[in-house]
Amino acid sequence: MPYVFLTHVSPTHVAVTGPTHLGWGVIVGMVGFFVAIGFVFFVRAYQKQKANGSDPKEKMHVEGAVGSEAFARVAFSRETFESVAGNEAAKEQLADLVDFLRRSFAYQERGAKLPKGILLTGPPGVGKTLLAKAVAGEANVPFFSVSGSDFVEVYVGVGARRIRQLFEKAKKSAPCIVFVDEFDALARRRDHLANEESTRTLNAFLVEMDGFLARDSVIVIAATNLAEVLDPAAIRPGRFDRHIEVLPPDRVARRAILGVHSREKKLHESIDLDQLARKTAGLSGAHLATLLNEAAILSVRQEAPSILPEHIEESLARVVAGLKHPRSDRTLRRRIAVHEAGHATVALACGQSFEQISVEPRGRALGFVFL
Repeated sequence: MPYVFLTHVSPTHVAVTGPTHLGWGVIVGMVGFFVAIGFVFFVRAYQKQKANGSDPKEKMHVEGAVGSEAFARVAFSRETFESVAGNEAAKEQLADLVDFLRRSFAYQERGAKLPKGILLTGPPGVGKTLLAKAVAGEANVPFFSVSGSDFVEVYVGVGARRIRQLFEKAKKSAPCIVFVDEFDALARRRDHLANEESTRTLNAFLVEMDGFLARDSVIVIAATNLAEVLDPAAIRPGRFDRHIEVLPPDRVARRAILGVHSREKKLHESIDLDQLARKTAGLSGAHLATLLNEAAILSVRQEAPSILPEHIEESLARVVAGLKHPRSDRTLRRRIAVHEAGHATVALACGQSFEQISVEPRGRALGFVFL
C-alpha cells in the first residue's frame, strides 16, 4: 500500500510528498472491475445465445439431438396376446383397441371415437410394456417406443421439439401406437417446485394430445409405476380415457407365466410347475422369467443333462433372498436356527405348512422360512 506524507499544512496550501504512482493503482483497479463486469455479461449473453440455438455449431448439435430418429424407436412388434400370460382383465380392455385399429371405419360409422390415450399402472415387472407391444402386434401397426426421460434435456426447448416431432411422425405412420414408458418422468405433477423446462415440455405434450383427432388413428399408451405423482391435467378423460391397473399375477396367472417361459427350457420331468406356482406367491412375471433363466444357467454350469428340481430351488432362493455367502460363527448360526425354528413352529401352530427352512445367509437375510 503506498504511503502519503504531509510536509506542510496551511489554511490555503497543503504540500504532499510520496510516491507518484497512486493514480495508476486506481486506474488499474477500475479497469479490472470493468473487465470482470464485461466478462459476466459476455457469459450470460453466450448462454442465452446457446439456449436459443443461434450459434451455428451449437444449433447443429441441438438439432441432431432433437431429431425423432435419435430417440424414438419404431418397429412392428412380434408380440401378441398369446405372449402375455395372465392379466386377462387388462387384455380384455385392450382387445377393444385392437379391433378398433383393424376396423376403424366400422366404429366411425357408429359414431364411436377411438380413445386417445391408455394409462397402464402397476408395480414393476407385471407386464405393462409387454401388453403395449402385444396390442401393436395384434393390430399389426407401427409401434413407437419412447421413455419419459427422453424428453428431459438441459437445452431449452429441446423436450418440446421432440414431442412435436414424435407426434408429427406418428401421424404420418397412422394407424400406429405411441408407447411412453416411465410416464412419470414426463407428466409429473406441476407445482411451485417444478422445473420451468419440464413444465414447458409437459404443456407441449398436452397440446399434442388435444391436437390429433380420432380419425388420425394414433393411440398413446403410457406406463408408470408412480400413478400418484402424475399431473391430473395430463391423465384426465379426453387425453387418457382408460386407466388400466396391471396387478401382480395370482396362482393361476403364475402357472400360465411359467408355462410361457418354460417353452424353450429343457425341464426335468419331475418338475411340477403347478407346485412351483404355489411356492412363488408375490413374485411378478419378471421374477418368474428370471427364476427359470437362473435355473437354466445353474444346470449348464453343473453340466446337468436338464434343469433339475435342485436348480429350481436354488434359483428361487436367489431370486427371493439373494446369493448365498458362508458363515463361520457357530454361535450366531445356532441363534439363527432357533429363531427360524420359532417361525416354523408358529406357522405349524396356525395350520400353515412351510416349504423350506434355511439358516444359510443370503443377501441381507440371515435365514428364512418359505411358507
